[in-house]
Amino acid sequence: MRKYFFMILIVAFALNCDGQVSPKFAKDYVGKLATVCGRISGTHVTKSGKVLINFGGEYPNELFTAVIMEDDTAKFTDYNPAKFPDNKKICVRGRIVDYKGKPEIIINNPSQVTFPEEKPVEPNK
Repeated sequence: MRKYFFMILIVAFALNCDGQVSPKFAKDYVGKLATVCGRISGTHVTKSGKVLINFGGEYPNELFTAVIMEDDTAKFTDYNPAKFPDNKKICVRGRIVDYKGKPEIIINNPSQVTFPEEKPVEPNK
């Protein structure tokens, strides 16, 4: 019984109320379609032109990475994902894969990236 309770507790922490996966728990969803939401800890453009968006720490200590291949970067016409500010909250949707022991999602289309709306602060009356 304790074993099942512990497993349910892990799933509850991995998913927030919208069914989104935290970057911390993305490794538990390798092979599955998921939406990973979190705050960006840094971006990097490789020599080949890939855009790497890291969550949960800077490379090589990141917990999760969203990758935009060089051929797909031109599809991002409304914004430049390589210039996302640190601490910006985004969500990425796709199949989580393991790359050298780290979870990542390959982003082929801007529709895979969403920006959760932050609640506006109500002025004091």
